[in-house]
Amino acid sequence: MIFRSKRSIGRVSRKRSVGAKYQQKIRHERLVGSFVKRLLVFAAIVGFFGAIILGITMWVISRGLPDVETISTFIPAETTKIYSQDGVVLAELHREENRELIPIERISPILIKAVIASEDVNFYNHNGIDFKGIARAFVRNIQAGRFAEGGSTLTQQLARNLFLTRQRKLMRKISEVVLAVEIERHYTKTEILQM
Repeated sequence: MIFRSKRSIGRVSRKRSVGAKYQQKIRHERLVGSFVKRLLVFAAIVGFFGAIILGITMWVISRGLPDVETISTFIPAETTKIYSQDGVVLAELHREENRELIPIERISPILIKAVIASEDVNFYNHNGIDFKGIARAFVRNIQAGRFAEGGSTLTQQLARNLFLTRQRKLMRKISEVVLAVEIERHYTKTEILQM
């Protein structure tokens, strides 16, 4: 018996003919294509609703956050010094807060570059959030099986140190991101470094 089709001509035997193999391949490709389409539609729907939920969450969180413009009036704790009438230091109080504010112009550019290199290499290239840094930290934390590295930018660290706690919670991290973006909108990179 001879099997004839547009795609092949071959003898029908216990083995499948070339035409039957071709038809099975076409059915498999259609099935895979249909699955991929459904998967993409599902991912788009989940992504859409996820973006809406994230947006609403960030809006609700941002309503309860402090105003970033208060940073300009922030005065960090410094050591209190008591001087005699002739200028001799008689006592220093609050030794745990032993700081002296120095304008950024008087700080060595090498020190500034070292801080940026060690804490936030992309400091001048982001708007408060470094997605590459977050992804890198995420991968390294999974590899280590613990929180081995953070993905926070210098701006996020400023927001956390001035306004938030150090708790490792998702809501605190979202608050940190919102504040960092707001800080970047209100202040220059030099001002952020100074703070």
